[in-house]
This record gives sequence, C-alpha cells and structure tokens, in this order.
Amino acid sequence: REAAADKNHQANAQELDAARKEAMEARTALLTHSYDFKAIPLWKICWVPTEGRADWFLETDCFPEASSSKTRVLIWGDSHAAALHPGVKLDEDLKVGLVARAICVPTLRAGRGGTGNDETCRESNNNLLSLVEKDPPDIVVLFGAWYHKRYYGDFRVLLKGVRDLAKEISKRGVGRVIVAGPTPHWSDDLPKVVYKRWEGLSPPRRLDADLRTDAFELDRIMREQSWPRGVEYFSMIDVFCDDEGCLTYVPNLDELISHNYGHLTVPAAAFAAKAMKLHDKSRGIVSSQNEKKRGGDR
Repeated sequence: REAAADKNHQANAQELDAARKEAMEARTALLTHSYDFKAIPLWKICWVPTEGRADWFLETDCFPEASSSKTRVLIWGDSHAAALHPGVKLDEDLKVGLVARAICVPTLRAGRGGTGNDETCRESNNNLLSLVEKDPPDIVVLFGAWYHKRYYGDFRVLLKGVRDLAKEISKRGVGRVIVAGPTPHWSDDLPKVVYKRWEGLSPPRRLDADLRTDAFELDRIMREQSWPRGVEYFSMIDVFCDDEGCLTYVPNLDELISHNYGHLTVPAAAFAAKAMKLHDKSRGIVSSQNEKKRGGDR
C-alpha cells in the first residue's frame, strides 16, 4: 500500500510540475505577443491611413454586397471599426462591408487636434453619407476610438457630430443605426497586463484592475444621450464588463479580447457582434442597453 501511495504521489507531483511548466510557458509567451494593426484584413483597401483621398472607397468593393435574403451591414469608423469587421464577417448570414480611416471617427464634426487631416476626415464621412443615401444598407454600425482627446478635442462637441451623423444616416433609409461605445481600455497592452496579474496555473480571465476609467466615463455619457429615432446605443462595456471587472479572455476560448490597449481580437469581435443581434434589421438592440445607468471608477 505504501508503495502504491508513493507511486500515486510521484505521479501527482509530475502532473503538477508539468502543469506549472505549461503555465509558465504560456505566461512567458504573453511577453512576445505582438500586434500589427496593418495585419487587420483589408488594410489600404477598405481601411486606409489618415492620408490619401477622401473617396477611395468608391473604387473598391468595401460596401456590403446586394442581397435579397441576407442582412446588409456596413461598419463605419476608424481602426477600431476595422478590428470589429472580421469578427462580424464570420457570420455567413450577413453581408458585411467596411469603410474605415485611421484616426477618423464617424462624425460630422471631425476635428483631430491639429493632425493636418481634419478636412480629409470630414470629406470621407460626407462622401460615405452620400453613398449610403444611394444604396442604404439594412444596418450601419458606427464605431471608433471616441476617447482620443489629443485627436478629437472636446468629446461633447464630437458626440454632437456623432448624433448628427447617425440621424442623417437614419433619414436616408437605413433601418438600424448602431453607435457602438468604447471597448474596455487597459493601462497597458492586455497581454502585458495579464502577464503581470497571472497567479497560479491559470491566467486571470476577468480583471477589475489596470483599467482606464475614461472608457467607463465615455460609456456613461454616451448611454445617457438622447439618441435620435432609429439610432441605438450599444455598450461594449456591458458586453465585456460586469461588477467584478472586465473580461481578459473571450468566454470559453483561450483568446484574449484585445491585442493591445483596446482593439478587439477577431474572437472578441465575433462575441460582441452576437450581442448586437445583427440579423434583426429593425428591432432595437437589447432594450436595457439604453436604459441602464452605469458609473463609477475602476
């Protein structure tokens, strides 16, 4: 019996050592995790740098294809919109298009703190609005890095431009206009945050630390807006966060929700897209989205 017990103890110790080694390798790998925004699909085709023509998308196939049976969805915004697109596109029952310009959020009041591309950004948004009028998709999703004060200045002024644009899109025959709020913003690249907070054999799958409070404040401001008829606010914070913190990994997957401070990974984008209920061309997103009031720092 003693020999059998010793054998079992030795086997358990070996399993534990193997698990520790595996955990250490996985944790160390986070430090070599890299993110190249140019690797997001359709770079320089449907999502472009700040420089360049304001009507580049007129010569591409970036607009959602015509379909009599599938919901046509246009994702409009900046690099955050570009990161959302491949996750939404995984749904084969949708026809998904993307028009995105780096550091150019979807608004009629684009102002970017002296970057020199303000006019190009405004022209891009106006040109795309004209295209939407000619061929309205079923759904338009507006998504961007709303928080970049050094680019966009006064957020409330910017937000008025977002509301104005959303209203104009709705007036042009789009069934649903979705304004997607900010994702959780981390104090450092998420892989580094997870590395720092990793204890034991498993990584933290939800954290209430190393989160920037500005995303929560912007989410609060945006959800409290009186959005025009036909326009819905969608809280990314509600999708990824609760009272215990924010997800670091996509549920049931070993995939981080972000490669860096806040751009969604493809699995995270697909997770968010499912919550948007994009198959419904007219019904509002989860009604409680616009009714919940959320605040507080993290």
